[in-house]
Amino acid sequence: MAPASKLLSYNSVPAGCPFGSAPLACGRQGFEAGKLVERGIVQAEDVVMMIVPNLLVTDDDSAFRRVVCEGLTRRGFQVSEASDGDEALQVIRTRRVHLALLDVHMPRVTGLDLLRQLVDTPDRPACVLMSAELDEQIRREAESMQAYQVLSKPIRLNQLCDVVVGALIDIYGWTPSKPR
Repeated sequence: MAPASKLLSYNSVPAGCPFGSAPLACGRQGFEAGKLVERGIVQAEDVVMMIVPNLLVTDDDSAFRRVVCEGLTRRGFQVSEASDGDEALQVIRTRRVHLALLDVHMPRVTGLDLLRQLVDTPDRPACVLMSAELDEQIRREAESMQAYQVLSKPIRLNQLCDVVVGALIDIYGWTPSKPR
């Protein structure tokens, strides 16, 4: 297991990015974050974390993981990465993760094994599973453990980004406000 300090994190937000520079509309009704805190709907620390959603990309294929992390970072997300489910669990236990993208087939701890371990975890991130060897048994098992979505590889980065944004909207009511 790699120590947390060895895990890579993409924390920079590109200049002009609407996720990092504009105020956040956190709900479907379009309330600004400050109004949600004032009304006691969310806590201030949760609002800060959702200005730039925290994503986790977990895949043993380092080239695929790097491309996905860089693509999501360019789109304004804060992205951490892990090479297997064991490292992913370590990340999830040490920082708030809003959405985890998990490969199904990895050494040590698979994406499905990780989902099993997260079932009763408070603040469990939404999980999207990905596999190049997807079958109905994997799909059924992932759905029974409440995976947000199960995707077949290869997958285009634009399609994956659409799933990420859709999950953040569906689960958190998250939408970036329009740049001023």
